[in-house]
Amino acid sequence: MTNEEMQMRKANIAHIKKALRTAGAKQANWPGAPLSHFSVIGEELRVLQAMIADGSVRIVERPKANPAYTATFVCLP
Repeated sequence: MTNEEMQMRKANIAHIKKALRTAGAKQANWPGAPLSHFSVIGEELRVLQAMIADGSVRIVERPKANPAYTATFVCLP
């Protein structure tokens, strides 16, 4: 794993922890940070995929207020 990948991993985990502390997250009972907060192209996607594969983070989908829609979150284990 390169130094850049390690830095991305640390930044991803720090962002999830920060997102969980926001008022909106507490009010809506978020299980993690919304997937839309993360880049899904290039090296960042590969790092996120590796984190999911090794169990560093997990993906959780749950209904929003309207059950016809789902929200996808990146969560800590």
